[in-house]
Amino acid sequence: MENENHEQNEQAVTKETKPSPLYTVTPLSKYLAMGLFIVLPFIGGWIGYTYAPEKVVEVEKVVIKEVESKNLEGYVDSVTEESPSYTITNSAALPSWKTYRSEKHNFELSFPDSFEVYENNYDGFSTIISFNSVEPEMSIVVLPKGGADYGLEGAAFTSKEIQVGETLEKISIAREEGFYREFLYFSSSTVPNSWNHQNRIEVRISSPNELSDEILSTFKFIK
Repeated sequence: MENENHEQNEQAVTKETKPSPLYTVTPLSKYLAMGLFIVLPFIGGWIGYTYAPEKVVEVEKVVIKEVESKNLEGYVDSVTEESPSYTITNSAALPSWKTYRSEKHNFELSFPDSFEVYENNYDGFSTIISFNSVEPEMSIVVLPKGGADYGLEGAAFTSKEIQVGETLEKISIAREEGFYREFLYFSSSTVPNSWNHQNRIEVRISSPNELSDEILSTFKFIK
């Protein structure tokens, strides 16, 4: 009787301590867990990329537009902070002409309204104010601080006098095949402080014409 009870107790203990297959850690289960840990992120990324590309593109477009908008705002601010150093108005004396007036460079000049005006610094110091026309092909360049005398090697120089403002001024003319250039220099005693002794007005035209002289005749210094 005692032996039977002892065997029954051993069987009960064996049943209670026998592990369940679901909770048993085996080499195979380790490999499976490791594989899932590595593969699942790739599967999730592929699903997200495959089934939601339009949303991703839309988000990228929004971000790009915001960045471009901020950059444009910065550019506009930087441009609007600087006020022009000159004014252009209708000429009171000449119909269909404009008058350029610069308080910074202390001069004014009138020109036909078909001309375009550009002002910039070509070396960080010297200012170029150019009055350009396509028809007739002509550029009148004002250089208060002077500039480089390029392209004059071998040119034949002559001179003439023209009326500039209220005075007669002497103009040096450089002639060479392919170009015709006139140079008007003012003496240091007549120019304002914003100009220097290297100053000049340069006329670049394909051939002599009366229009350039008419434009130069309107030039005058202002205080």
